[in-house]
Amino acid sequence: MFLRNKTRYRVGLARTFVNDALSVATAVVVSHYRIEPDRLVWLEEPSSRTAASPPDPLAFPLWKGVSVTASGYALGPLRAPFIRAITLSVGAEVRRLSVFGERRWQQGRAGDLVVSEPESFDAIPVVFARAFGGAYDVPPGLFPGTDLPFPGLRVAHSSNPSGLGFYETPGAALNCSLPNVESPTALIRVWDDRPEPAGFAPCPELPNLRAPTDLAAYREIAAISRARAKGSWEQSAAELQFELTLRMIHHAPGRLIFDKIPRGTVASIDGLGDRALCFSVPPSPVRVERHGAKRNVEVPPVLRAIHVDGDGRIVELVHGHMFYYAPDQAPAWVRVIERGSS
Repeated sequence: MFLRNKTRYRVGLARTFVNDALSVATAVVVSHYRIEPDRLVWLEEPSSRTAASPPDPLAFPLWKGVSVTASGYALGPLRAPFIRAITLSVGAEVRRLSVFGERRWQQGRAGDLVVSEPESFDAIPVVFARAFGGAYDVPPGLFPGTDLPFPGLRVAHSSNPSGLGFYETPGAALNCSLPNVESPTALIRVWDDRPEPAGFAPCPELPNLRAPTDLAAYREIAAISRARAKGSWEQSAAELQFELTLRMIHHAPGRLIFDKIPRGTVASIDGLGDRALCFSVPPSPVRVERHGAKRNVEVPPVLRAIHVDGDGRIVELVHGHMFYYAPDQAPAWVRVIERGSS
């Protein structure tokens, strides 16, 4: 199977097999646009990928849902309170963040720990390293209640080990930093609050942020483990395992994985960079056909990912044109042409 890309867009052909009778291939299309006040302008040469960019999407033949992410800096207000609100909207769905200037845990009048007022700031990167999380060290010594040696231990937050604000004791938290990025509906009030790390940035290295959060899903996962141990892994369990696997290959945090986002959906973000950004999701910029021995078939697109660079005012879109085929009946080649051409 060969890929013939006759367009200006970056396209890759990703393939895998499902079983002995079924294989899958996807023409993955990546397009970049500058977000102007009234339209999207296609970019022939987008900026190079950085640490804030999503991972390269061309390697994934299977995908389900849409990852929506955004990166950039929150600019500091000119006057107190030094808090910047960030709002991301996708159609009727709205997600919010609050970005604070530097804060620390201080001793209160009653002897408890209180949060200091946020300090002024010029710009803060909205990344998960500035969200709740982190790690602390338990020094070597003796196991509690025994005379057995203890080698020491580093305790890391399970979802975000490189974040801020995760402390073992009030004494360890005193005069230390709180996270800059929080959810406005789950603000930290006391030193041992444990909110879900908040953010919009791509986080492929943080799979726990995509784990199911409802009890029923965890019960299903436990049922899968028991069925495997007994050698009776039923089809329903296999399907759930497959669903979880597809969810884990996303790069967005769980709250920003959508089932689908139709073309024409209005998306906007306010609070990243120096201005609010708004655009309508365009269709895939190409047409894809698979060419077999008997006939040619057009492969419809499905949106896989949206990433907004708030500082550069650029949006990256990833569309997947996916199809299934029998391994012994693979199309000879896959043709990619500009939408509107023949």
